Amino acid sequence: MKARFIKDMPNARIVRNKTNTGQGKVVEYVVERCIYLGKQFFIPFREHLIDEDPNITKYKDDMFVDENGVWHALMFCCVSSDIMLLVNSKGTNFAKMLPLLPMVEKKLKRNLRQTIAINS
Repeated sequence: MKARFIKDMPNARIVRNKTNTGQGKVVEYVVERCIYLGKQFFIPFREHLIDEDPNITKYKDDMFVDENGVWHALMFCCVSSDIMLLVNSKGTNFAKMLPLLPMVEKKLKRNLRQTIAINS
């Protein structure tokens, strides 16, 4: 699958605006891990994308670009929302490159390698 990745955006609203105007880089990607966050965790995450995040720090080795140019990313989903954020940290502890995508169950099943649920 392909998505338009936007670089160094502070929050999801700006990512959506830039995506809608065709900015960013369109790349093929694979989801390495899916992290489901409760609403109380997802909202602060999407509003402070350039802040360090413990999940990005923990799984930053799973985010890379392979020899074929395919981006390997984490997918953050909100349990009670219909959007998801793909993240490639490019070796940092925050969301360096990301698109904002609508939640599409069929796509998720096809590209998902591992799911992690974070409750609370």
